[in-house]
Amino acid sequence: MYLKKLWEKELNILPYSLLRALDLIIRSSPLKKIFSCNYISNTDRDLHSLYENYSPKISISKNDKKKLLQKFNLKDDDKIVCVNVRDGAYLKTIYDPKHHNLNHHNYRDCKIENFKETINYLLDLNYKVFRVGVKKENFLDINHKNYFDRSYTLNREDYIDVLLAENCQFCISTGSGFDALPRIFRKPILFVNLLPIINYHSFCKKDLTICKHLYDSKKLSIQDIFYQKFYNGLDTDFYLKNGLQVVENSSNEILIVTKEMIARLNNEFILTKDNLDLQKLIKNKIQNLSKDKFKHGKLLSDFGEDYLRKNFYD
Repeated sequence: MYLKKLWEKELNILPYSLLRALDLIIRSSPLKKIFSCNYISNTDRDLHSLYENYSPKISISKNDKKKLLQKFNLKDDDKIVCVNVRDGAYLKTIYDPKHHNLNHHNYRDCKIENFKETINYLLDLNYKVFRVGVKKENFLDINHKNYFDRSYTLNREDYIDVLLAENCQFCISTGSGFDALPRIFRKPILFVNLLPIINYHSFCKKDLTICKHLYDSKKLSIQDIFYQKFYNGLDTDFYLKNGLQVVENSSNEILIVTKEMIARLNNEFILTKDNLDLQKLIKNKIQNLSKDKFKHGKLLSDFGEDYLRKNFYD
């Protein structure tokens, strides 16, 4: 695996068979009390504000980058955006529906069609847009030399994902495994269709987030979601049992927040007092509700301006 080879240049990685044998020995002996780690303070989140203070520990060679450029006919100074949209295709390839409930996380699935307007906007700005992902339910009907969807899928290898992650300007994501790669290389991520709201990625200053909408008899405001305790549902049953309909961000919402993301990265975004006040309100609420749950340290990243303005209050 390409990523493993990069890490082996920085870390001593012992064979699984050896580590598993040691693990079993420790578990069955008094050593367990010494080596047991019952308190994990971070999982995949930076609760101690370390991420922003350290540069990436691995890097890609010039020769490997050259392979990426040649494979997709790119130039060294091309601006790349990765688009990572979760749908139901991937789980179907690794789990048998007869023996696994594949619907428990389908509240996270999204329609790629809602990203078409944004992708065309990025193409008009001369970005090279790669729709990443191992498996996809369908493809967009965008015929443009700078949009890589089918061609990416046909040529996909693990090393290509790593190369794209290191060389992209930013990533647009609905939240799935690919996000770990731009994280490694300190690349900004625009999260759209995130759910639940309390799990937003807070530890990266340049990240930006908008969330899916919840409806009962009407569309719930962000205040409603917090007040009615609908802020932490982690499986589809939670929303079904509470009579909630989960609605994706619209094509226009995704386009608006993408424009904001680009403006922020170009230092052209002006944070107004009204926006700042709403950012403080939602972050204070999230911080207070997630104490002792190992979700957040400092809440450094923001929510989209238009999303907050239109959805915080009724």
